[in-house]
Amino acid sequence: MNHLEKTTLLESLRAGSDLGEGAIVPLVDAVLREAVRRRASDIHFEPVSGQYRLRYRIDGMFLTVGRYPLELGSRLIARLARE
Repeated sequence: MNHLEKTTLLESLRAGSDLGEGAIVPLVDAVLREAVRRRASDIHFEPVSGQYRLRYRIDGMFLTVGRYPLELGSRLIARLARE
């Protein structure tokens, strides 16, 4: 995945865009790569106000990096359970 593709996926995640079935694998990869790049110790997917909130814990502080529809939750969980 090149930088432009990764940026587009992360922007879609931040905007809460509906991502198609084929986008889950690269999306999860992008979330994990970004967490490593930012030196996050934790990744949190939290249901809040009808959406999932994505937060990284960096140096003991939580940083919200995206929100997305609850409909993506089961696909993300299924993918992460395989990792």
